[in-house]
Amino acid sequence: MDPTSQSYAVFYGLAGAASALILSGAGAAVGTAKACRGIAKVSEGTNAKNVNDSGKKHDGLLKYMIPVVMCGVLAIYGLIYSVIVSSSVVSPTYSTSQGYGNFFGGLAVGFCCLVSGIAIGVCGEAGIIASARNSKFFTLVILVLIFCESLGLYGLIFSLLANSLAF
Repeated sequence: MDPTSQSYAVFYGLAGAASALILSGAGAAVGTAKACRGIAKVSEGTNAKNVNDSGKKHDGLLKYMIPVVMCGVLAIYGLIYSVIVSSSVVSPTYSTSQGYGNFFGGLAVGFCCLVSGIAIGVCGEAGIIASARNSKFFTLVILVLIFCESLGLYGLIFSLLANSLAF
């Protein structure tokens, strides 16, 4: 095997691992920031007026942390893919096609987690505010957040398939 093509293969493989980690971390950060804006708006309102429309107290602000935890899972998806790719790059039989597959797999999981993080942040912020006003919306908000999270999971599944099918 040509040493030049081997170094290109390693570069593309590690670039895929880095892009998966960076983009999924960015998606988690953006989603967390947007969801925390909703938490801040709700907790700000609890100081002045400590009841919602049904007369119940807002003593369960911890349940509004669910979008933040879901965004953290997106960063873990990128970390999982990066560890798998980084461990496969050191193989002496690592080919250029495997490097390309790992690169595009890393881009896929990274961009899917980025978009998923933005969606969780937007839906989480609006959902937290809506469920603070009316607690009947909480179950619906969780369902929407699960659908937003599935974008990142599908990206991880696709990337792992691309990693295993590269020859």
